[in-house]
Formats: sequence, C-alpha cells, structure tokens
Amino acid sequence: MRENPTAVTMEFANGRWLTNESFEDRTFYAVRGILTSARPAHVDTVVDLQGRFIIPPFADAHNHMLGSLNTLDPYRAKYVAEGTFYVQVLGERKSASDKIRSQFNTPCTLDVAWAHGPLTSTLGHGFENAESKAMGIFDLQQALGPRVAELKASRIAENDAYWFIDSIADLNAKWPAIVAGHPDILKIILVYSEDGAERVSWTKDAWYVKGLRPELVPAIVARAHASGLRVAAHVDTRHDFEVAVNAGVDVLAHSIGYGIPEGREAEFSIGDATARMVGERGIVVIPTAAVEADFQPNDPIGRARDLAVQRKNLALLAKYGARFAIGPDMFGSTGRREIDALRALGVWSDRELLRMWYEGTPQSMYPGRLIGKLADGYEASFLAFDQNPFRQMATLDSVRMRVKQGCVLPQR
Repeated sequence: MRENPTAVTMEFANGRWLTNESFEDRTFYAVRGILTSARPAHVDTVVDLQGRFIIPPFADAHNHMLGSLNTLDPYRAKYVAEGTFYVQVLGERKSASDKIRSQFNTPCTLDVAWAHGPLTSTLGHGFENAESKAMGIFDLQQALGPRVAELKASRIAENDAYWFIDSIADLNAKWPAIVAGHPDILKIILVYSEDGAERVSWTKDAWYVKGLRPELVPAIVARAHASGLRVAAHVDTRHDFEVAVNAGVDVLAHSIGYGIPEGREAEFSIGDATARMVGERGIVVIPTAAVEADFQPNDPIGRARDLAVQRKNLALLAKYGARFAIGPDMFGSTGRREIDALRALGVWSDRELLRMWYEGTPQSMYPGRLIGKLADGYEASFLAFDQNPFRQMATLDSVRMRVKQGCVLPQR
C-alpha cells in the first residue's frame, strides 16, 4: 500500500464506480490517499461526482517520452489530459532522466519508471538512435548517411544511453555499474538473433540491425533477477521471441510481425509451445501495434501481410492466457493511439482493451502496488466521465475529473 500522508480526508459522493465489471452507485472515501467504503470519523471535504462514471486511470508501458528535459513537455501534459498516470520509459539516457526525476513519483504527479540504457551488442540496435542524438543529430537518416562513419566511431552516450555486451566478460565487467544506476526495469535487445548473414541480405543499413548474442541472454536474465530487476526484451523475430521466453524474461517489449518480407511469414509467427509458455509463466506482452505505421506505409500488400501475422500471434497468445499491456512505442504518441491500433486488429473487445489499459498495464509496471481497481485498500486514483466509456470509446476523449492518490489534479 502506498499512502499519501499529506492528503486531506475526502468523500466522493454520487459516483457510478466500476466494480466487478459493472458500474455501481456508491460512495467512496479517501483516507491518506487510499480508498475505503467505510465512512471515517472526520471528512475534510466532499466532492460531488455528479453521477459520473468512475474508472481507474490508464498507463503506458512502452514509450520514450519523459526521458529528458527536452521530452518533458508537452508530453507530460498529454499524459495527464488523457488520464494516464503511470509511464514506463523503456530506454533513455540516465544522465538526462536524472535531471527530471524529482518532478515525478510523488502522490500528486505522474509515476514514471525508467529503464536507462538498454543492453545490446557493439553497434547494435539502440546505439544508432541514442548516439546520434548525443551527437546533436536528430535526423537519423543523416546520421546513417553522410555522417555514418562519424556515428560509428562516436561513444558519447556509451554506458549511459546504451551498454555494449558482447561476452560474459563484458557482462561481468559492466554489471556493477549497470545495477548501480538503479534502473526500474532492465531492457535487453534481441534483433534477428538467428542469422546475421541472412539479415544483411535484405535489410537496408543492416550494420545496426542486430542485438545481443542469444547465448548471453540467460546469463543476463539470471543476473538481473538475482539483483531484484525485472527484464524487458526487445524482440523482432520468432527466434528472438523464443530466446527471450526460454531465458525467463518478465516482459516482451513487442509482439512480432513488422516489415515482413514476402514469403517469410514463418520467421515472424509465434509457435504454439512458446505461446503456451508465455501464458503459463505470466510473461507480459506489450504488442506495440501502433509501430506498424513505420513499416511498409506505401505497400498495402506488405502491410496486410504484417497485420495478418500480428493478428494471428496475438490471438494465439490470448488463447493461452498471456498478460498484455498497452504501450505504443511511437514518439509523441500516448496509449490512446495504441488502443486504436489494437482495436483495428479485432482480437479483443473494447471492454477487454479498456481493462488492459487501466488494470493490466499499471499492474504489470508496479506489481507491488494496489492500483488498477476501485476497491477498499487500493490507491484513491481514478478518472470521471459523463458517459459510460464501455459503450462509446469516444467518451475517453473527455475526462471530467482526474484524481491521483487523493489529489484532485487541475483540469487542462
């Protein structure tokens, strides 16, 4: 239980509260920022919810905003306006996030979890984006084109925005510094781990389209778990997915099925046994369906191929009871864009998607906290709407009140 000791005792009257998948007319109180249905001896203030529909707040499990002063606003305001109170930044420059850390993770502010620099191979994925920005190059195509030699030689953000791990010796040498940075979750990179030579034959600028050697992943995951760290894995192919699941990761930062070459659908299709294992182990899958917008935008046949594989993979994972979390991994976009992308796939109902957003996602990010439900003992955090959001998704665009741990946040 995470209390808000400075919060006044509040009565929230005339609300229709989401309880057991239906809305009930009831009164809740917030004592030290915690919900209770029992009236306390003293109430400081009464808030009339005016018959509005009350649901828990949303969360974003995979994004890269809120990682530096440059990405603080307007994205913080966008999250608050949307009703997203919990954000997981799966990769940023630690020295940059350290400068904004004090602005978050209090009862009346957004809660943000940072992964810091991901673990990848030398010049592997993650390096090209982070190092180019550290060099002051914000057009990646320029960095990969006329300035590529300069980019490959630069190491400004090494051991800050990324870590190169090419061997157990590297892991042993760098691990103390990695854990000393106190990441909230560890991110590892797996990219086309099955066959580097095959990768080069069809991927443009393939030198950075790679990640950790698969044989290193079990040791990394074991080391992380021994240090009390959960592990999220970037995956691109069936082989990456299987390596991560077999190694015991906690989170799959993507589903798979983007930019699939014609005739190679099998390399991006999750196997039945692996999907079953994901469900049995309670591994969280962040589909990141919104990132499809970056792949094959001018090729409707290729896009249809991608979407068909994604739909099949997600349906199979759902069949075996996999846990899912919402996160678009699209810079500038919040969870609503991911909800819209997942709706288009047609794997889940609107009610299931909303529950994924307000319950499954925050609980996957903060497994030790009582959040994602409106019940006695849970944090007094919620959103209020004029209409039932289960009946009309457009209602989500009109949040009428936002309360976080007993703090009524200002309307924006």
